[in-house]
Amino acid sequence: GMDTRCLKPYSNGDPEKWEHYDPDDFANAVNEGQLSKARSVQFDKRFFNFEDPEVFNQMTGADYQQHMKETYGFDYVMRLIKLRGKYDNSQLIAKCSQNCIKAEHSKFANSCRRKGGLFKCCITK
Repeated sequence: GMDTRCLKPYSNGDPEKWEHYDPDDFANAVNEGQLSKARSVQFDKRFFNFEDPEVFNQMTGADYQQHMKETYGFDYVMRLIKLRGKYDNSQLIAKCSQNCIKAEHSKFANSCRRKGGLFKCCITK
């Protein structure tokens, strides 16, 4: 997907470390007053920065799950390995699907639905 974040100018002395606005708050702000109240997300060097060798190693290394969870807010992370030959990732995807089904029936998901919200679980391969 595209990176559609909007940076929050001057939120840090170093422009390379500017925060970005919460996408929903930014989209809903129709004047300067509302924009000044919009939530922002602190700069995280790992966020969409795989071209940095240090970040790449963190996000693909032994602790990749923890880094993905911290950086992107994922609840569950699993590496799917592209297999060659007649085998595919269906067994690995099944584990992810089981996690999704469990999460869809969690207290949080049920509470969300009761309040008119939507609980969505996605698997990307």
